[in-house]
Formats: sequence, C-alpha cells, structure tokens
Amino acid sequence: MRKRVVVVGGGPAGLMAAISAAETGADARLFERQREAGRKLAASGGGRGNVANRSRPSDLVHAYGTARKFVGPALGRFDIAALERFFQTLGIPLEAADGFHLFPARHSAADVRAAMLDRLADLGGRIHLAAPADRIRVTDGRVTGVRVNGRDVEADAVVLAAGGFACPALGGSDSGYRLAEAAGHEIVSPTPALVGLRVTEAWPSELAGVSVPDATVTVEGKAERRDGHARPLLFTHGGISGPAVLDVSATIAARLAEKKSAPLRVCLTPSVSAADWDARMDAWRREQPAKRVRILLRETFPSRLADAAARLAFGDGDPEAGRISGRGREALKSAVLRVPLTATGTDGWEKAMATRGGVSLRDIDGETLESRFARGLFFAGEVLDVDGPCGGYQLHWAFASGRLAGRRCCHPGIAIGRGGAV
Repeated sequence: MRKRVVVVGGGPAGLMAAISAAETGADARLFERQREAGRKLAASGGGRGNVANRSRPSDLVHAYGTARKFVGPALGRFDIAALERFFQTLGIPLEAADGFHLFPARHSAADVRAAMLDRLADLGGRIHLAAPADRIRVTDGRVTGVRVNGRDVEADAVVLAAGGFACPALGGSDSGYRLAEAAGHEIVSPTPALVGLRVTEAWPSELAGVSVPDATVTVEGKAERRDGHARPLLFTHGGISGPAVLDVSATIAARLAEKKSAPLRVCLTPSVSAADWDARMDAWRREQPAKRVRILLRETFPSRLADAAARLAFGDGDPEAGRISGRGREALKSAVLRVPLTATGTDGWEKAMATRGGVSLRDIDGETLESRFARGLFFAGEVLDVDGPCGGYQLHWAFASGRLAGRRCCHPGIAIGRGGAV
C-alpha cells in the first residue's frame, strides 16, 4: 500500500513537504485552513520572491543563531545548488543580479507558488482548502491521523507546517502551535521577527521616508551586545526599519517582552571610522572653513538626515567648519557613529515577516525533523523555533525543512544524501 502522508499547512514548507512525499510515491494530502494556499509565499520579497541567497555553507547555518546546529542537516541536504536544480525542473530559473540574493528570473513570487502547486498536482497530490486541522491523533506514541473539520483522516505520517503568527492578514496564526502543544510539544513564546521598531525619540519620525544605504544597529545590555551587519536603514513614522533593523528586531522584540524598553546604538556610516571623520573635519577646517557643518554633512547624507545629525551634535547651533570645538568634534562623531535610540515596541504581528519562537527544538530530531515522542509526526518551516535574518533565509529554511520532512516521513530508516536524494 502507498504510504498515507498528511501535510498540515499550505505555505512554502508545506507545499515542499507534500511534493517531496508525493515524489517518493506516497499518497500525499495537504490541508490548508485558508481558501488559498501559499498566500505568504506569493507575497514574499515584496512579491518578487527572494527564495534564498548565495551564502557560504558555514555562513548560512550560522545566520540562524542558536538554531544553527539544528538547521544544519536540512540545509546541508538541500543546499543552494539543490534548491536551484529543484526550481529549474519546475521551469523557474533563479538568478542573483547582485551576486547574492536569489530571485526567480521573472521576479515573481506568484510564479514560484504556481509552479509548486502544478508540481504537486502532476504528482497526484491533493490539496484541501478551507480545511483547518483540529487535532493530530496520536495513539500509543504513534501518529494515526488528523481531525479536520470534525472528521478523522487516517495517516501513516503527518507533517506539521502550519507556519507562525507573522502576517495574520496572509494567514499567520497560532493554529500550528495549538496542534503541536496538544500533541505534547513545548511552545517557546512567539515574538515578532523581521519587523520595524518603534522608538521613544521623536526626531526619527520627522525623517519618515529617508533611508541610508548602509547602517548597523547595536542592541546594548548588561549581558548581551549584538551588532547587525551593515544593511540599508529606513526611517519611518514610528521609528526605524529596513534590513539593518529587521535583522536584529527579533532579539529586540524578545527583550521588549521582558522589559519596557531596549537601548540601541545606530551607526550611520559603518565604513567610515571615527578616525576617518576626524580626517574629514580636518579637511573641512583647511578647505571650507566658512561652510556650515549641516551643509557639509549633505555630501554624505540626505539633506533632512544631515540636518538632524547636526541638531543631534550641536542643538540649535550650526557652527562653521573652521570653528568646531574639540567637544563639538566628539559630539558630531557620536551623532553619526553612535546615535542613541530607545526601542519601546515593534510594528506588530501585522507587519512582521517572520516569527521567533514556536515549537521547541528540544524534542525534535534535527536529522529527520521527527518528534522524539510521537512517531510519525514531523515538523517543517516557521512553526518551529527557527528564524534567520532578512534576505532569503526564511524561505530557504522553509524549502529545506519541507524537503527533509517530506522525504523522511516516507523513508524514516533510509539515509538521505546531499541534494535531498533518497
């Protein structure tokens, strides 16, 4: 008899799990609680579909922080080359115009979703829409099926890929957590990830719409100090956003779940050091001594940001370059290299692109993604306590974990080689 596999959740991880199970000859059935599968996938990357990136293998796994050992097996078996081959077979060639971020050639995430749905249909997999799973049935430590809309569906294996809280307008919910918890799994309290931050200070909102191409955000604290990579930063009506902020937002959101605020330091010119700024100010003094500092700052920053930096350094004053005092020089360097901000909240689940927290990794085997105490129950994607930075990491994890779970639930005793081949 064909193995009966039920996949709960029709996002990127669920679609990949169902496809991978069907490719082994299993009878794959996917149950999606919404009336449309893959809504978040179609909206990913601003609709352009940043499905992965060209990180070196060691850099890729380390990007997932404390989960790096757990994600290693899935990402190693479905690495960048395997992912590109998979989508090429679906008629979706990938390209990295900037040499790093991988997008479908037509820059359409909807194409990725359509191709995956077509592939599953071609393999005989079945999708049930508006079909929320109510319970995962476990008998004597083994999965026997799921209950959907009050009806029992028999299964030899279940892959739970129901996603997380992020983007509720596109289907984000706690349904996967509730199912996992009812099956005996611990849930790490979810917090928003890849989300903009709200700050106490008023001046960032006055710069709404202004961006800088490279900035770093540092989370400061007695026991923790984390620096983000140099990425674009965007000022918003509520505070700050952009990749430089999104990358550290999960850490800050977790801090804010315990405390009312989190101190930050923003560097607006990570490639220009304090010594470089001293050299610039020396050149200003020699060559343009009568020019106002805010005017000279416009050579580096957009005019509104230049004016704000000058105010941070000198208040209502605006000295000529030839009259900057020693104290003024230090204040100006602080205003561009160590800008203090105080995060008091995030832009919320509605704008979060991912979730930190979810099903604890402690009781799941990273080599197979199977539950350690409910045989036949597998997990994939955002429902797990795994999150990475902005730039294709979330989707690569979804695809790689879906691939591993979909294959392993059909062949639990067979080693899976690199590229996902059984």
